[in-house]
Amino acid sequence: MRVSLHWALALGAASGACSPTEETSAPHAGIELLGRAPDQQLGQAGELSPGRADWGELAQFGWESVTHEQDGRLFAWTNREQAFLSLPAYQRRDRDITLELLAPGRSELALDVKLNGILLETVQVGETLREHRVRAPEPLWLEGENLLELGCKLDSLAGSRSMIGVGLARAAYDVPRRVAVDVEGHSVRLEGDTSVRYRIEPLSRGRLALGGHARGPGMLGITLAHIDRETGNEVESEPTYVELHAAQEFERFLPLPTEGQLLELRISWQSSAKNADGSELLLRRLELQESTAVARPPIILISVDTLSARHLSVYGYPLATSPALERFATEAYCFEQCLTNAPWTLPSFMSLMTGLYAGAHRLDGWGSELWELWYLSANRWTMPEFVRAAGYRTAGFVDNAWITKPFGFPQGFEIYDASAADNNANKCMDPGGGIRQTAGAARAYLEELDPGTPFFLFVHCFDVHGPYASPAPFDGSFDSATAYDRERTALAGGSANAFGIVPSYVACGGVSADEPPSSLHTARIEGAYDEGIRFVDDELGKFFDYLREEGWLERAWVIVTADHGETMADTPYYFGHGVMDQDVLHVPLLIRPPGGLPGGKRVEATVQLADLYPTVQDLLGSRSDREYLHGRSLVPLLRGDALEPGVVLAETGLMRQAMLVMDRWKLVELEPSKDIHLSALLTLGYLSPDLLERAEKLSERKKNLQLWKKNPDLVSDFLEVMPRTGLTQELLARIQQREGFYNLIAFLKCAVDEPRYELYDLRKDPLARHDLAAKNPEKLAQMKARLELEKQRRERARSNAHPPTQAVELSPETVMDIEALGYSGNTAD
Repeated sequence: MRVSLHWALALGAASGACSPTEETSAPHAGIELLGRAPDQQLGQAGELSPGRADWGELAQFGWESVTHEQDGRLFAWTNREQAFLSLPAYQRRDRDITLELLAPGRSELALDVKLNGILLETVQVGETLREHRVRAPEPLWLEGENLLELGCKLDSLAGSRSMIGVGLARAAYDVPRRVAVDVEGHSVRLEGDTSVRYRIEPLSRGRLALGGHARGPGMLGITLAHIDRETGNEVESEPTYVELHAAQEFERFLPLPTEGQLLELRISWQSSAKNADGSELLLRRLELQESTAVARPPIILISVDTLSARHLSVYGYPLATSPALERFATEAYCFEQCLTNAPWTLPSFMSLMTGLYAGAHRLDGWGSELWELWYLSANRWTMPEFVRAAGYRTAGFVDNAWITKPFGFPQGFEIYDASAADNNANKCMDPGGGIRQTAGAARAYLEELDPGTPFFLFVHCFDVHGPYASPAPFDGSFDSATAYDRERTALAGGSANAFGIVPSYVACGGVSADEPPSSLHTARIEGAYDEGIRFVDDELGKFFDYLREEGWLERAWVIVTADHGETMADTPYYFGHGVMDQDVLHVPLLIRPPGGLPGGKRVEATVQLADLYPTVQDLLGSRSDREYLHGRSLVPLLRGDALEPGVVLAETGLMRQAMLVMDRWKLVELEPSKDIHLSALLTLGYLSPDLLERAEKLSERKKNLQLWKKNPDLVSDFLEVMPRTGLTQELLARIQQREGFYNLIAFLKCAVDEPRYELYDLRKDPLARHDLAAKNPEKLAQMKARLELEKQRRERARSNAHPPTQAVELSPETVMDIEALGYSGNTAD
């Protein structure tokens, strides 16, 4: 069998074999750090004002995006309870913060000024512009970013002019100290009392080489800090200081610790003069020199949103939905049983990028909206951060608002372009959007790279997601297909979170009218989903052809997968995700090595998306500690070695729920009384036919739970109308207004107060349709015990996450987009 050089080197390094090149006396250039932006720049803005170039970077949440001019000056305005400014500082010391503020139409408005969450002073802001000076003592400052918060009570802003509450003209706190980074020119200029930081993960032993020029006397500080990947905390550091004279050239070499450690390189410049103005350090050389040459093959990760493995012909689907992926599979490892770690996008990608279970990224106490419950913590060490620290350039081109900056996803990426996600709700109106936009941007990125540059490229597309639509000639191409049940119909026009009814946003995509009929034949909708897959597959084929023509397929690892799948009309939950159905959980995974694998290979082992991060680490030959990760490397399977059956945990969705897969068994734990969407609770009877009967029995001793029955209109809507029409959006709105509605919710929740368990044998029942929990009590107990162990592992990881400094905030346009696609934080709690 022909094996490419890069592939052999990667698998050899991953298996702990000897390094591909013998160590020589002359070091090899491994990572040129000046060719990329530092991971952190510790300068000091000194002063912030609207209209300055750095305002957009330093103005955090709460400020309106448009500034308004008043009395000849530019102001930034906020009518929120909280607005934040970032005040970067190079060191901790006492400072005065000067704020120029006004509140039009107000005689006095009390405004709390806080630094890093600690109240400094409450100032009175009026209708005329005033300067306020607030003392901020040394203990409250952090080295690096500091968060200044301006806050007032929301009722204090009531009646204020639209978009205007408090206006800020200027915030000043110290003398400006700048860091100038010139990536193109491979240089960094540090003014007095500033520093830069780089995260590095050496893949072999080596040394650090740095050199440059000092303008003015000062002290060069070089620190190598060992960072714990699990917590993001510093374990130990080794500072080195070098005194430099004015106009002195310098060159230094610093040996690096053993490979496999995550290091933070900190370079600082402290002026020796009383006045640091004019004192600079110019870095012209900064590179990690490896004692052994290390292969760094490019890595291309492609993820197709909402792509169910069951609907791909490469996985045996009867329709030709994926001919390009079938050709790709003849040169790749095709994993037959890859499962997602979450049944919807945001937590699924968090697992993929961190190697941790989805629930490890959930927030508590930050709000009730869906987008306030999840955050990729800044102290997580992610896949793109790892490859960047190992010497790779990183770029991502994504097409979903859930994996954008507010949720922490850009960390580790030098380029992170989410512009394709601007119009997800109206994707069919943009023929150049979706995969055509993200794949096109990826091609443009590759064409700008210097030959031989190692890179990590993430390409994502949203085209398969509902409402299912595809351009000609794919639209309607499966109309005559026999794979669908032509007689099956379903109620239509409901909430995306309801059981037993086709969501409105999906139903409208399957008919020509703006409003869907009360029921639909489902075959056309299923066909539209498959046609969207066929369209994306065609575009993937074009992208693969480009990669082959340009020689990238000879050099790069290419991974194709999905965040989750989609249900069809053969389950109680129509055309959606967020449930523990196999069509949602089973996703494609194909891994093509550099040069390809002749004939391809099918891998039967059950794996998960969380396995991809440690797999990439292994492919690069990293010897880093991975015990804290929940995923495990798939490289042994690529080598053909046996791997003990692993455990897969998936969580979250329409309600609090968990799924554990171990060997051939699948356990589902449902807790519908917690975190359940309102529409899902009202229609839970489609999933649990005995729901009402159990609720009646359990509420016999709590007569107050029966009070909803005193409203005949509510009784009629719930017991008569809803079974006939489904929970349409109109009916949901009407039920919510009925007297006794909250009593009805309490009545239903009492029936599902205890967790419910389902058990499936996936070897005999691959779609998990036949619950064996009652027939296998011993296996059920064993699986429940293992589920609790995995939850404990998840909770340990969750406890290590640093929460965001403020709740996630989305633009009104983004909120409208995601709600139009059926995502809502409207729970029954």
